[in-house]
Amino acid sequence: VLKALVSDAGAAPSSGNDQPWKWLYSKNKLFLFHEEARSYSFGDYRNMASYTSLGAAIENVALSAHKQNIDISVKLFPVENNKKLVAEILFNGIEQTKSTGATDNLADYIYTRTTNRKIVNNEPAPDDVLQQLQQATESVEGAKVFFKTDKAPLQAIGRIISVVDRIRLMHPHGHYDFFHREMRWTEAQAKATRTGMDINTLEIPQQALMALRLFSDDNIMKVVRDIDGAQAFKGFSIPAAVNSAAMGLVTMPAYTPVDFINGGRAVQRQWLKATQLGYAYQPLIAPLYLFPRIVHGASEDLTAQMITELMQARDSFMQLFPGDEKRGEVFLFRIFKGDDVVNRALRLSLDDILFID
Repeated sequence: VLKALVSDAGAAPSSGNDQPWKWLYSKNKLFLFHEEARSYSFGDYRNMASYTSLGAAIENVALSAHKQNIDISVKLFPVENNKKLVAEILFNGIEQTKSTGATDNLADYIYTRTTNRKIVNNEPAPDDVLQQLQQATESVEGAKVFFKTDKAPLQAIGRIISVVDRIRLMHPHGHYDFFHREMRWTEAQAKATRTGMDINTLEIPQQALMALRLFSDDNIMKVVRDIDGAQAFKGFSIPAAVNSAAMGLVTMPAYTPVDFINGGRAVQRQWLKATQLGYAYQPLIAPLYLFPRIVHGASEDLTAQMITELMQARDSFMQLFPGDEKRGEVFLFRIFKGDDVVNRALRLSLDDILFID
């Protein structure tokens, strides 16, 4: 049973497929640790991207346990001033009553859930679909989701994502993360590491693939930075955005580790519900990786030009998704109707993530 629960946890989505979790079972308790060696990156500002991933993994454990009629309780950050120990999960025995609600049967979709990057012309998602996704998301206390379905705001969101994606790729640390830490350029690399993003899962045209390979060269990228090039990237995500049935933003009340973990649980419920409803799902989350540096930080490690572009993109973003700047912006995504993906990201083996005392 324990191995089944942790296997399901390991199928959760994570930023760049870095799988930043390690699990220890001891004295009838399951402990979740943040494996920082796999998640450290420019985009993981203050570990918030990791906390979202870890929250999704916790949600898979909860859903899997519920399916097996096992009652659990989750305590976040059980040891004071220790952020590496993220959660303590207690097994309380057999559930006395079976609940019915937004999360029932979602465990059945843990292994069919996937990231889909195809671009297919779509009609706006029906209201009843958006309502079901909202119900699943907001069944986590504090979680909110805001949808956009009209073409004009979708195009505007796509433009914002493109601008921020370009900044990330132009930044030396962001460039290194994407091209050398996250990407797996061959099938052999993907199978050897079982982390990161297999180039075959990106579902991009051959011309775009050639451009990515060109920009992966550090020397070429240095020249591109010197001339402020790669301007074409500023429109790269617009086609994906405008060919969506809906795009949405998931938020939590505050920019804190606990809220991002719970936000990750909300995102996973929503993603599984979308899978159940027959909708493809793609995170488009780059703005939420970089905006916090100018909203909650001191613009660390950013050039003056990057700060200016991010502030302009942020103004546009807040017009589309107005709200309190203190909130935690957990996830930005698109849903659409499209064919299933052929290639899926690989996962670490159970021996790599579960340790039994």
